[in-house]
Amino acid sequence: MSFFCLKNLLHHFMIQSTALLTEIKAKLEQNRLFFAEPEIYNQKSLVGYDKQFRLQWFATQLNTFIAVTAFDDEELVTEFLVREYADEVYNYALLNNRGWKPGFQSGVVAIPVVIVKKAAIDARVFCQKPRKAKKWGGFMMPIVIERISGDVFYVQERPFVGRLYYTYLKKIMDVMIVESVGLAFEKFRKK
Repeated sequence: MSFFCLKNLLHHFMIQSTALLTEIKAKLEQNRLFFAEPEIYNQKSLVGYDKQFRLQWFATQLNTFIAVTAFDDEELVTEFLVREYADEVYNYALLNNRGWKPGFQSGVVAIPVVIVKKAAIDARVFCQKPRKAKKWGGFMMPIVIERISGDVFYVQERPFVGRLYYTYLKKIMDVMIVESVGLAFEKFRKK
């Protein structure tokens, strides 16, 4: 079988990024988190926003931005692209923050979600390692979704930075992202 035929065959077994984006957007809207469809990193993106204030967080406010972008033109995405995109999402979050300025009583977290055909090992590891704070009151938790396998790579352990919010953020990542990927793949397999 020629490389071209094999590539076309694989394409039929790979979920389309539009299906993933549709499921994630539906989840964001269902949970009243849909915010905008801006261009981030020169790509059309979906952004969900949530502002929470909880006494159990020592009376702090957390402003959470989830930005989802499909990189369909990239065959293999590396840590460099994920890191650059994550930095841009974090800057977007700071510019569009509707809460208190990040600091002692307020935080901003960016959850950049990259949908790719295939992720390099360094990109996977980058997403699974707990991140350091970007600056006082701000951090990010990147996620990579592979369209070929349906694997989702993100931090699974309670990080030092954002430790207080981890249960809440883990729930958002599981419900908004992981569950959406599962629903999209379930529909894809039924076709």
